[in-house]
Amino acid sequence: MDSAGQKNTAHHSPRRAAVRKRKTWQRRKRRALLGLLILLLLLLIVLLQIHRSSHHEQIVSDGYTHAEQFSNCLIVDGIDVSYVQGSKINWKEVKKSGVDFAFIRAGYRSSQEGILNKDSDFERNIRAAKEAGVMIGLYFYSQALSAEEAAEEAEYLMELAGSNEIDLPLVFDYEVLEDGRLDQAIESGDLSSDEMYAAALAFCDAVEAKGYESAVYSNYSFLKKYLHPEELGERTTVWLAHYEPSTDYQYAYDFWQCGTMTVPGISKETDKNFWYVDPEAVYETRGARTGNARSISRMQITIKKNDLTYIGLNVKPDLTVSDGLKPLKEGKDYRLGYIHNAAEGTGYVVITGIGEYRDAVVRSFEIKDLI
Repeated sequence: MDSAGQKNTAHHSPRRAAVRKRKTWQRRKRRALLGLLILLLLLLIVLLQIHRSSHHEQIVSDGYTHAEQFSNCLIVDGIDVSYVQGSKINWKEVKKSGVDFAFIRAGYRSSQEGILNKDSDFERNIRAAKEAGVMIGLYFYSQALSAEEAAEEAEYLMELAGSNEIDLPLVFDYEVLEDGRLDQAIESGDLSSDEMYAAALAFCDAVEAKGYESAVYSNYSFLKKYLHPEELGERTTVWLAHYEPSTDYQYAYDFWQCGTMTVPGISKETDKNFWYVDPEAVYETRGARTGNARSISRMQITIKKNDLTYIGLNVKPDLTVSDGLKPLKEGKDYRLGYIHNAAEGTGYVVITGIGEYRDAVVRSFEIKDLI
């Protein structure tokens, strides 16, 4: 009997061991799954916190009436800044508030001595704005009394731009400062409207010869009185300053500086601007390109995923650009800028040809909320 019992025990021992092993493995599996669920829950909580904190105060663009000619355009919010706004601009906050572009003052000609100077906050502003995903252009405050001085200002501005990637035009900011050299030359009759228009064109010619886009900024009255507005609008991009809820400026313009506002991330008031972008248009490059430059509008542009989620970071869709079978490279053949990509809704990417490619086009993508 003892012998038989021992034999029976030996027969069942491996089976019991297997059962125990299976139960142990199942307990470990349940613990692992529970741990994974807890980890996922914690991750969801973190994402929700990020999502809540990502919905920052938004700038207000109500109360303005846009010209009928822009009825099919995107109305893009922007600002312009200089040392006046201080050296502590939080550009990430600026971008999250709804600002998609900024014109940054790079330099100026002194109104009395006529000396060229760099804006004291230019380098910080251009670096931080680009890091935050804000599209940028540069402007130079001019007091030019001749085409030669305007061309000199253009050369100085391009030196300041250096190797920085510039999304928008280099701007000739032409306006008078009371009792400044430009004001005195106009009042004395030493400077005619034809000469001022020639100065604006000289600036544009100089920056375009180096591959940049050009623009001229001035106020409503100055443009109409001194800068041959019809011809100017046909020749270059115009940035109109008219501090009213609507403007009756009847000539071509692409940017409108309409007033001042307070922007999250900037302690002092700054100018409020609109940029009119036709999402169906091909924006032809004025800046010089190589003789065999091809339009980016003829390339194959594919956005790989058109349904993205906003979790507090700028949304940038994965896209490819090809010239036939040849894949193009960002930074070498084209550069990218983004509009309305810091919130849920429809975002836009601006693809601009560089190097052997020219022109710019706009493509849309959808951004959904996390919750």
